[in-house]
Amino acid sequence: MGRGKKPPKEPKEMTTKGIAKKIENLMEEIDNTIEELEEKRDEIEEKAIEKDRDMTEREQERYDDLDAQIEALNSCKDELESALYELADWSE
Repeated sequence: MGRGKKPPKEPKEMTTKGIAKKIENLMEEIDNTIEELEEKRDEIEEKAIEKDRDMTEREQERYDDLDAQIEALNSCKDELESALYELADWSE
């Protein structure tokens, strides 16, 4: 260790409530990210509609990529929700 540096802190032991809170925070962040991605995806579609045309190939690829990201995040959120229920059952 260099001069003046403190040794790393020992990790705190997490309580069930602490873990549940972290999972809930993650789920909230995922929700916010999903909303942002949905807005971007919808903007692509709206742009094409405004111009009274189909999406270009590039727009369609971007739209599909955003859709895939949204699906993956929803799946992640489902897994976190499942973990939250398991944690609640375990702590009873």
